[in-house]
Amino acid sequence: MSAKPPASYRKIKRIALLYDMDLSNKQTLIRVDLIIQSADSIITPVVSLYEARFTQDNPNALAARGFDPRQLLACFESQEKTTNRTIFNPYRPTNLNHNGLTKELYNLSEIKTLKYTGESHERNYQRFN
Repeated sequence: MSAKPPASYRKIKRIALLYDMDLSNKQTLIRVDLIIQSADSIITPVVSLYEARFTQDNPNALAARGFDPRQLLACFESQEKTTNRTIFNPYRPTNLNHNGLTKELYNLSEIKTLKYTGESHERNYQRFN
């Protein structure tokens, strides 16, 4: 008889994040799921500049985004395997906190690598003019 695979679970905390749009030069609220507990013991890192953009708004009341936010993919090593966690960067690139958030994450000893991806949209650029 084969052994059962180890149980995997994730405990999520859903939050509302104040996000600076790149092209429209406006702010919007986006819904974000933070992993606060998991079977692999790796949670979503929350640094001060990230937490500063959390709001008290009801995240479940927010509409779907319709775009892919700027994000940092943090790679962790644990138990001889790698695990990734995504952190959205709510600050537009011209804001000093944009690089500050990246530096705060980079300085966490448990993060081995960070990969940055900029904001992307599926719709026509005309709607931003």
